[in-house]
Amino acid sequence: MKPRNILIVDDVAINRKLLQAQLAAEDYVVVTAPNGVIALGILEREKVDVIVSDILMPEMDGYRLCYEVRSSERLQQIPFIFYTATYTSPADEKLCMELGADKYLRKPASIDALTQAIAQVGTSTGRRPTASLDGMEVLKQYSERLVSKLEDKNIERAAAIERLTLQTTALETAADAILITDANGTILWVNHAFQTMTGYSRGEAIGSTPRLLKSGRHDAAFYRAFWETLQAGQTWRGEFTNRRKDGSLYHDQHTISPVLDADGRITNFVGVMHDITDRKRAEEELRETHAQLRQLLEHSPAVLYALRLEGARAIPHLTSENVTQLLGFSVTETLSYEWWLSALHPEDRAVATASIAETMAEGVSRTEYRLRHKDGSYRWVEDNRRLVRDAEGTPAELVGVWTDITERRRAQDELRVSERRFSDMLGNLPLVAIMLDRDGRISYCNDYLLRITGWRREELVGRNWLENLTPPELLSEIQGVFDGLMTDSPDASHHENEIMTRSGERRFIRWNNSVLRSGSGAVIGAASIGEDITERRSLERQVLRAQRLESLGTLAGGIAHDLNNLFMPILMGATLIKRFGPSEGTLKAVANIERCVKRGADLVKQVLLLARGAEGSLIPVEIAGVIAEVESIVLSTFPKNVTFATSVSGTLPLLTADPTQLTQVLLNLCVNACDAMPRGGKILVSAETTEVSEQYALARGGSGGGRYVVMEVSDKGTGMSPDVVDRIFEPFFTTKALGHGTGLGLSTTLGIVRSHRGFMTVSSVVGEGTIFKVYMPARFDDPVGTATSPIELPPVQGHGECILVVDDENMILDVTRQALEASGYEVLTARDGAQAIDVYARNHDKVALVLTDMMMPIIDGPTLIGGLRRIDPDVRIIAASGLDESFHNGVEAQYFLMKRY
Repeated sequence: MKPRNILIVDDVAINRKLLQAQLAAEDYVVVTAPNGVIALGILEREKVDVIVSDILMPEMDGYRLCYEVRSSERLQQIPFIFYTATYTSPADEKLCMELGADKYLRKPASIDALTQAIAQVGTSTGRRPTASLDGMEVLKQYSERLVSKLEDKNIERAAAIERLTLQTTALETAADAILITDANGTILWVNHAFQTMTGYSRGEAIGSTPRLLKSGRHDAAFYRAFWETLQAGQTWRGEFTNRRKDGSLYHDQHTISPVLDADGRITNFVGVMHDITDRKRAEEELRETHAQLRQLLEHSPAVLYALRLEGARAIPHLTSENVTQLLGFSVTETLSYEWWLSALHPEDRAVATASIAETMAEGVSRTEYRLRHKDGSYRWVEDNRRLVRDAEGTPAELVGVWTDITERRRAQDELRVSERRFSDMLGNLPLVAIMLDRDGRISYCNDYLLRITGWRREELVGRNWLENLTPPELLSEIQGVFDGLMTDSPDASHHENEIMTRSGERRFIRWNNSVLRSGSGAVIGAASIGEDITERRSLERQVLRAQRLESLGTLAGGIAHDLNNLFMPILMGATLIKRFGPSEGTLKAVANIERCVKRGADLVKQVLLLARGAEGSLIPVEIAGVIAEVESIVLSTFPKNVTFATSVSGTLPLLTADPTQLTQVLLNLCVNACDAMPRGGKILVSAETTEVSEQYALARGGSGGGRYVVMEVSDKGTGMSPDVVDRIFEPFFTTKALGHGTGLGLSTTLGIVRSHRGFMTVSSVVGEGTIFKVYMPARFDDPVGTATSPIELPPVQGHGECILVVDDENMILDVTRQALEASGYEVLTARDGAQAIDVYARNHDKVALVLTDMMMPIIDGPTLIGGLRRIDPDVRIIAASGLDESFHNGVEAQYFLMKRY
């Protein structure tokens, strides 16, 4: 019969725990003792089939324990195994066997060797001792063995303790999680980082298996390859998606190494887990960014390219796919420096190749040259290139953009022909016409130049063009163009620059220049035709701004939809928490979450209004509440060296306003005040009532006189000069550094105030600070009052009705299911329209209602609704979207919910 009850006697706790875990995994019942005295006590109380004992122990060593067991009539039949690391000579084993031991094993031994020894001795009765510890010779031998072992063991233990302390400290303080298991996967030890990473304490982990971390994200093939590698005695390296104790997922880079004994058998596994959750998240964000960038590139007329620098070589590794549209070649065909050289027009090859050296030297370059299309024709491109350096400042890459300028070059060539053809008509054309000698003196100018500059002909002819009509900051540039023209440089043929009129006004001229030659062909001067494009440039800037605003509106709509999808599970989760009877502190935290989400949702609503160009809803607003909300935002987000104070009159009337827009007005002004105090300072926001005359209001853009609520935002910052104050409300005007301001904040603020029939004033002193005042007309029908708060209805409780919820966002799907189930409903879920149709077709008899998102992949909401109606015309449907109902006109649903809900 297989022995079941094993007594382990060892003074080292970790040894006892390891043996206990290993033998317990082999289906043994194990008890332990730290020395012989306690072991004898256990033997008196409990049934033991086999004793496994170390030799050197305090109070009573293994020799004495073996002797006492063999001297006892009741215990002498129990098999006794010595399992020790203190082996000095064969005499050790001889003495153990003379004292009655059945087996002598040296540490370390595999669990298989130990279980085999237990099985062998378990089938026989205990050996009789052939020597007594009371005999002088045996006692002397015993003493010598004991002293020798103690000396050796003390030395070994001191060294081992030092090594173990160092190793344990290193393992315990390692940044990566480390665990050790036996050959069956039972966890024997984990470090502190493991507990931090997984949430499991050391006590919870030891004795369990790594399966407690299993996430279900890996299939059977993954685990099969994993175990095949380890069972082959090889180290496995790879990525795991695991689940923490709290249920959250994390990603780690896993390295698992098998530990082999002297016979090549696996005794343990050592695993090292490096948390790569942040890296995986960053990689996913990078993939999304690349996908968005690729989408933009595919719809852009410009061709982007990149060359990796390896020593003196430039190796193309990226070309955007629209190169096929420009030149007819596939992306793969263009990923070669030799292709580029072969595609260059022979006349442009020197200029184009020289531009590479220019980029390396100057960091940027701009070149125009011709590239051969696959059909044999040539296309003019403008090549704008930039040098990119790595973190150490070493040149790493050249990135550039090819812009098709074929039509522009063709037009320029035709223009030069046209200029020569109609040179006699210059005097009557609305173009600037001038001739300069080699020194830049004016020898001819037409009437049109005189009309736009205010000069008289006699004041200009004979005088230097650069000294009289060129702005001082452009002198060097225009001189370079003129010098290039005199040397017949093609780059000087066309140019755009400002000129000065007699009154100091500036006009923007687009020039077409040509060289004047003598009969012998020598350059004697230049003739230039210039088009006054001042108004056109102004119009182009206005159109560009309008396009930017239109693009911002489109982008805002998309962002608003995504934000509503994010806000929804947060708000629903907070609502669920309140149903679980939380503490008062938790309720306060949940209420704060709800306020923040609702505030964010209001801002999303404002973004949606911006995307559609629509107006917000005007309701009675208590200005003190708006200021309090701005204060909470400022205190939680502004630098700590900026203090915030308020002064609000206690008898303020209500305003008819959009509260979100009003908050935006005050927040924009507070942000500007903060930016004006880089070293910190105080922002004061006050509000009071005042009477404004009609003349005062109309002069400042207001709608009329009467009672106004005046909101004042003041700071002690850098202040502004009068010139800056005159322009601060212009769109795109900003005094902030590049990348730190759009120039739209104050223009947007003024637009909001005027849309509420109000007006603004500003006063500022350089070095002392700035005061903005916002005048908003008070309500006439409610001189002093408070805005009403919305009534919260109690939640409706279901009675087991079945609801099908359809949404492609897992977070929304999960939290909606939890909320509905908590309210007494049965819930079915689907992650897209196709899956929803399948679920409904199988369960339409019991589905009472379908709640579906509108914007989903594969089959979207409107298509899904049509499909459900074909299955059951009477199906009840609620449509939901991050965009409001106006974006989904014509949807056949009984009700529309706007996220968040």
